[in-house]
Amino acid sequence: MKHRPHQREKKTLSMRGLLGVVRKVFTKIPREVKRQTISMADCLMSALAMFGMKSPSLLAFDDPKLDDTVLHNLGTLYEVTNPPSDTHMRELLDEVDPKALRETFLSVFQEAQRGKLLERYSFFGGYLCLVDGSEIFNSEKIHCKNCCKKEHQDGRVTYHHQILGAVLAHPDCRQVIPLCPEPILKQDGTTKNDCERNAFHRFLIDLKREHPRLGLTICSDALSATAPHINELKSLGYHFIIVAKPDGNRTLYEWVKGITREVRMTVGKNKYVFRYVNNVPLNDTKNAPNVNFFECEWVEIKGRKEVRGRCGWVTGHEITDKNLYELMLGGRASPMED
Repeated sequence: MKHRPHQREKKTLSMRGLLGVVRKVFTKIPREVKRQTISMADCLMSALAMFGMKSPSLLAFDDPKLDDTVLHNLGTLYEVTNPPSDTHMRELLDEVDPKALRETFLSVFQEAQRGKLLERYSFFGGYLCLVDGSEIFNSEKIHCKNCCKKEHQDGRVTYHHQILGAVLAHPDCRQVIPLCPEPILKQDGTTKNDCERNAFHRFLIDLKREHPRLGLTICSDALSATAPHINELKSLGYHFIIVAKPDGNRTLYEWVKGITREVRMTVGKNKYVFRYVNNVPLNDTKNAPNVNFFECEWVEIKGRKEVRGRCGWVTGHEITDKNLYELMLGGRASPMED
């Protein structure tokens, strides 16, 4: 009897258990066109399976000669009884409002909380949240009212969709826990392109509303190393580790010259040189926040190769000799360019 709760939680956190949680949400999503042949849940689960089983395309997934193993997994793991055709899947998915899918991410996150999975991801008393934008569609011919548009010098016009993705991660864990992404696309009634900064703002507002007590360190690339963005993070109670570059944060790099403390460290075969300083202004603007700055040069041995790199970050965490290495690992988990 004592082992039953643990067994139940572990079963729920298995792939089949989590897919079952997602399917329960999919069954509640309404549909405009009433077709009796294929359910919306089967269609959405098939779309999820296409990515989960790494099918190269919708047409490949629609192949009647699908591998027996794929067909078996489609039925046992994803509980799909009637897989849709390529055309049918496109038609049904066009009906779905992306906002209706938010509950799937919340449901999976709640299972991770109940199963105490988050304990493995503890980072500086909270959790590490990696955020980055990515392009998911680009075409010169196909477009919709929500597409962002780019006009090229040669007269071409391309249309694209992007998305701002976010996950909970940890330097010691290969797996990540996804949070609901935020689309980067033209908002209803607007003519201007959307941008990653606006999407980041919407993402943070929804994140705070849905997880008000979740302590987070937000990690992002150098596009976020601005006063408005860091001030917003602080106002929401979030820590941050954000890439800072000499060309994008010139005032900061000029300010810290000659006042940083240097720390040398060897971890296994790898060598690191850190420089850091606490409580310096991000830039010389009126509302510039004070931040803590650190940079690292590293020489790491990976197999037979010697890998060299260098990067700088600003953070809300107070920097000490003892936490430099962990902060660097957190920063390098975020999107960056050496």
